[in-house]
Amino acid sequence: MLRQAAAALVPLALAMTPGGPSVKLAGAPPVAPDVTVAAVTGTTGLTLPVTEYLLSDDDLRLLDEAHTAALGRCFARAGVVPPELPSLVPSVPVTHTERRYGLADPELAAASGYHLSDDDGAKPELELTAEQERVLFGPPQADGTPAADGGCSGEAVAAVGGDLGNPEAAQRVDVRSVTLAMKDPRVRTAFADWSACMADRGHDYTTPWDPPNDPRFTGPAPGADEAAVAVDDVACKAETNVVGVWHAVDAALQTVLIDAEPDVFAGVAAERADRLDRARAVLAARP
Repeated sequence: MLRQAAAALVPLALAMTPGGPSVKLAGAPPVAPDVTVAAVTGTTGLTLPVTEYLLSDDDLRLLDEAHTAALGRCFARAGVVPPELPSLVPSVPVTHTERRYGLADPELAAASGYHLSDDDGAKPELELTAEQERVLFGPPQADGTPAADGGCSGEAVAAVGGDLGNPEAAQRVDVRSVTLAMKDPRVRTAFADWSACMADRGHDYTTPWDPPNDPRFTGPAPGADEAAVAVDDVACKAETNVVGVWHAVDAALQTVLIDAEPDVFAGVAAERADRLDRARAVLAARP
């Protein structure tokens, strides 16, 4: 029975999607301290405290390359040609903050509205032969359950120190800060100003997350009025400095959340360094 290659990478791919795995948001909400708000129109160059603890694109490329090398080595021992699996490094967004505060690039807004540049067509699904599937996952146990060691997939994941995902603690802070920031009075005021600006342009939205979730614009291709709305959205963000305010509060909240768990984040940093060292060792051992 054939199985799509994506299934082989479930433990790796979960945290590579824009949303990532579900993250439990617990604890009393912190309050952001006073912040200095800069005038910000774009989002790609912004930084956040938590990025120090997240895997960068360069980190992901290193881990992905090492995972592929370890997988190939395992398949070679079995005498089976490995499948050509797609890279797990996302092509969009191009930075961690590119669409964190909604669309903010006027050129992208005019070109494709809220749709990403790779939305033009579905990527082809790669399928495995029965032999590749057996080697990748390992032969099933007598009761039909998956192999305990996970086959070559399990070996490759172990070689790079675990799944190609970010630590739960860093993901939790990353999600919680931007969500809590939306409830901050300073951000809510900026949202109200943005909403008024959009109303002046003939659009009825309450927050910047409303336009991209408008049912008219959630289809496989941009809707008829999508680009026009997106252009106005970006213009109103710039006029009311929504991104500047939201980012300032978001970053301040992240600092509060990270400082509240110093031991946890020291461990996260050490784990990241160990995983990258493992990946470099795998690549150094290639013939």
